[in-house]
Order: sequence, then C-alpha cells, then structure tokens
Amino acid sequence: MTWHSLGKAGELIAAHFLRQKGYRIIQQNFKTKCGEIDIIARDRKKQLVFIEVKTRSSLHLGQPEESVTPEKLVHLRRCAQIYLSQHRLHCSCRLEILSIIWGNPPTCKIIPAD
Repeated sequence: MTWHSLGKAGELIAAHFLRQKGYRIIQQNFKTKCGEIDIIARDRKKQLVFIEVKTRSSLHLGQPEESVTPEKLVHLRRCAQIYLSQHRLHCSCRLEILSIIWGNPPTCKIIPAD
C-alpha cells in the first residue's frame, strides 16, 4: 500500500470510527492556502471538532500522532480559523488528532491537540 492510499484508507476508517462515537461529519478535506483539515465534525454535545488523521502501517517510525509537529498544529489552527470565518461561526471548537495503526482490525484513538 502506498503512502497516499494508506492515508486515504485511514481517513475512511476515521470517518467510520467517528460516526460510531457519535460524531456527525460535516466536511472532509477542507483545503485552504494554509493547509488542509482532514475532517470537520460535531461531537455528541454539538461542539465543532477539527480532526487531523494520522495513519501508520506499523510502529516502526513511532506512534502516528508523533508526526504532528508544533508547526502542523499552527497550520491546523489557521485552517480552523479560516473555516470559522468563511462560515461566520462563533462557537466553541477544539482540535483533535485521530491516530490509526493499520491492522486487522485497525486501532484508533482520539487525542486532544489543544
């Protein structure tokens, strides 16, 4: 499996996992000049959540979430601000990382990024 196809498969697994946890997916792959947000959703409490999905086929390079650098978090926050501005939203929101280890079944965990 290529890096790109692993990432796309991870995003599909992430969306399914989030729906099982009660999240409602609003948008996937929101692109801005600052970067991209993988998934935008609302949780069970209706809070807006911006989600970065990281998928690894093994732990050889460490946990997936370890690849989210401080610089990446800055870009994600900027993208989130752009989304809020474009949609004229003034609401509580948060940033999460959804870490996926590819396997049968895949292992998923949500990590707060704020």
